[in-house]
Amino acid sequence: MKPDIGDLICISTWKLKKDDNLIYSPIFKRWELEDGSVNLNMRLFETQYKNLSKHYPKNVFRQIDLKNEFAADEFKKKVDRNIPDNYIFSAFFANEILYNFWTDEGQAIDAILYPSVASKGAFDNIAIKPSVFDNLYELHSVKESIVVSRPTVRYKGYGLDGLSESDSIDFKVGKVNWKSNFFQPTEKMDFFIKNYSLKF
Repeated sequence: MKPDIGDLICISTWKLKKDDNLIYSPIFKRWELEDGSVNLNMRLFETQYKNLSKHYPKNVFRQIDLKNEFAADEFKKKVDRNIPDNYIFSAFFANEILYNFWTDEGQAIDAILYPSVASKGAFDNIAIKPSVFDNLYELHSVKESIVVSRPTVRYKGYGLDGLSESDSIDFKVGKVNWKSNFFQPTEKMDFFIKNYSLKF
């Protein structure tokens, strides 16, 4: 996500409907961190992966290893988000893992855990099947903000001004009932509406 000044950002909080486990497949090969720090999840997966290698002939495991490295390279590739074709291989692997792979016990894969490119592998992202997400989670609250500044050399994050929030969600009609009053003064709201063509 790389928003511009004037873009609206909606941050949502979701809660578990019921306790359950996610069966996930990690993408973990070739994620060495530049500063020498360690992503503990990736370290754990590497250790387990090495233990699994003992159950295969060397030539067979080498083929498995090459496929895993190729998939990991595609997931960690920096791409221009305006060129969808750049995601073709990571999308292919994600689809295969989520819809055509099963555990040894015959259970479907619910999600994919992979290091965040934006954090250079220090943190993880998780992609969950829509049907699994809908079954396990329910929208709890939302907050809407406007982007007022972008990252600079001095300030690494985006500057946001909060606009509104809601914890009143009508699930029957699929509607968020926003609070009628804004967090910002009238003059500031008028500025946002005029300069960023916003409609509320």
